[in-house]
Amino acid sequence: MKKRAAFSQGTSLFEEISPNRTCPEAYIMTHWCPCQTFDVVDVNSSESVNASQAIVDDINYKLESYGGMCEILEIAEILDSEWAKLMICSYSI
Repeated sequence: MKKRAAFSQGTSLFEEISPNRTCPEAYIMTHWCPCQTFDVVDVNSSESVNASQAIVDDINYKLESYGGMCEILEIAEILDSEWAKLMICSYSI
């Protein structure tokens, strides 16, 4: 008989699930965890402008491989800016 592979995540249906289980313990990614919170950042701050520009630069870099078929993207306006707070999740799921 073949030996089953051990899984590093998941819980058996036959085991009790702790009522105090946290998102990391349940292998829920940070951006899906209900205890993730964000701080609003001024859209004109250097952090917002630099982060936005880095994203646009990365997209433009990826579009270069299409041999000039795509327009070079530029930031017209930053409408909203938020930073995820360092999360220490204590939310029970």
